[in-house]
Amino acid sequence: MTEGRGPTGLDVTGGIGGVGAALEDLTAASARLVETAGDVAEVAAVLLRANLHADLLVAATSCPAEVLRAAEGFAELAGPTGLPADAAALLALATSVRSAVAAYEAGEEAVGTLVESVQDSAVFALSRQPLAITAAVVAADRAGVDVAAESDRLLFRAPRLADLAGGVEGVVAGPATPLDYEDGLGLVVGAASTRGWLTEVGAHVVVTPVPDRVRTGRLEVPTTIADLVATQGELAGPDGRPDRVRIVQVPQADGSSAWVVVVPGTQEWSPAAGANPSDLTSDVLLMARKETLLAAGVETALRTAQQQAGRDGLGDPVLLAGHSQGGIVAAALAADPAFRRRQRVTHVVTSGAPVARMPVPPEVSVLSLEHRQDAVPRLEGERNADRRRWVTVTRDLRGSDVQTASASHSAASYRETAALADTSGSSSVTAWRAGSHAFLAGDAHGVPTVRDYVVERDTAGRQVGPAP
Repeated sequence: MTEGRGPTGLDVTGGIGGVGAALEDLTAASARLVETAGDVAEVAAVLLRANLHADLLVAATSCPAEVLRAAEGFAELAGPTGLPADAAALLALATSVRSAVAAYEAGEEAVGTLVESVQDSAVFALSRQPLAITAAVVAADRAGVDVAAESDRLLFRAPRLADLAGGVEGVVAGPATPLDYEDGLGLVVGAASTRGWLTEVGAHVVVTPVPDRVRTGRLEVPTTIADLVATQGELAGPDGRPDRVRIVQVPQADGSSAWVVVVPGTQEWSPAAGANPSDLTSDVLLMARKETLLAAGVETALRTAQQQAGRDGLGDPVLLAGHSQGGIVAAALAADPAFRRRQRVTHVVTSGAPVARMPVPPEVSVLSLEHRQDAVPRLEGERNADRRRWVTVTRDLRGSDVQTASASHSAASYRETAALADTSGSSSVTAWRAGSHAFLAGDAHGVPTVRDYVVERDTAGRQVGPAP
């Protein structure tokens, strides 16, 4: 359920205005009803005991009429039509509320199971027709059709086709498989690794500070959601060189710091893992919920910046942000219990990233920006969680200048959407912005520091399979 489309043209799901928050409120309310019923029943028991108290019996000898009226009042309140009935009614209401919540959640789960079954079956069927699909593509190419361009436009017009990727387990295990999405990807990774693809075995990560990219002051310090997204687009390495990770230290009024970590998107698409970890290998490993050198490099960059600032291990709050693959890294780190023990992750911002299946804990506040025509966030075939601390802002790009799925995935398009979110009147978005003020405070409490780091994968001494 969404809050509906506001004047900015955005659909907002989750947050304080979402169904998840309402269900949480109902569950909490049912618990309070049970407690209140217990209190009412206790009052009834006290009244019954008072009605039989020895002092009351003694008083009856001197003022029998008054004691009789008091006894009748006690009996009415503590009798079957009084407080006990009220307590029973409260318990019945609590039971009804709990049943309603359970029924809704069961219905959502049943729908999700059905959708996954359809995805598995569809992908299984397609995977059994490789020759026919290849022949059709070749024929179209010979006829002068730009297959890639036409596919790009088709995905924009029919974005739900990308949802089928959520049935990847159907490729390896058939329709209605008991395997889940991560299991399916894990099998793909295992098969590819026999050729040296999609594997980082034998490699290690190297993180290098960029001396001329250390800045103090307001330059490049994000103060809005749009700034966060714009920064992600700026960090891509030129000419195929590895991307940079940006760490922003934001001073706080109490002398502590808040930390903003910005990770860019995918840059290399070869299945052979090379020097740049912002590649297909990291994408697949992250989605299979396996450890990656890219995520390890991001953590190293953060700790290096904290050590340089003398803030390592002090429990400062951390916001992780990223576009596309950067968003996957952000959500994966936030979902990692070991990382959260070392860093106090409180916020995550993703744009154009498939993160619905990431088990980000409820206490972490998530803002996900998605475009309805962007295939990438749909690659899991599942919707983001609808809960109080996970807000999803979806923009429909029909009628805009964007006409292809690839353009709808660009950081530039997401920056426009982020700017709309910055001014959105949605209660969920407004609450999220208010909760993230520590990270977007700019120089309100001191001079922020921006540090950039190059994250590389050292593959020396290991065999890497050739690109197909």
